[in-house]
Amino acid sequence: MKQFIKEEAIEAMNSLGSRRIPFLFIIDFLMQSPIVIPLDEVDSGCILYDVQGNSNYTYCSVRQAQILMDKHPVSFKRYLAAFNNIKKNIQDGNSYLLNLTFPTCIEIDKSLRDIFFISKARYKLIMEDRVVVFSPESFVQIHNGIISSYPMKGTI
Repeated sequence: MKQFIKEEAIEAMNSLGSRRIPFLFIIDFLMQSPIVIPLDEVDSGCILYDVQGNSNYTYCSVRQAQILMDKHPVSFKRYLAAFNNIKKNIQDGNSYLLNLTFPTCIEIDKSLRDIFFISKARYKLIMEDRVVVFSPESFVQIHNGIISSYPMKGTI
């Protein structure tokens, strides 16, 4: 699976899009390891996806017993300081919309693959045993030839 630098990923997406070739793109938060793959080249041994019912796998049943999870969120003190900083920046006019998130360590009794198959989401993806993503919302939509993005994400 070829990983690009940011500029190469943009060029690859523009090239595939201009040739009307469907593709999958995976971009990490820091955009350090973007991946761009034509859909017909996605290796289902490494990446599984389901985008509103369009997928590259056959459904796999996973026993949906109770999920045991232990989470370790940030302290209230750290959260409150960040929240107050956001309020100040909104009041100062620096932004009107923010998505306050923190990395949270989670211990769970299921594999990422189990989580992928258990989740009921319109958009979901698993890449090897490294990351699982699921979301009820669209990130990019094309309607009447207009491409719109909705980047308020927090679902990885």
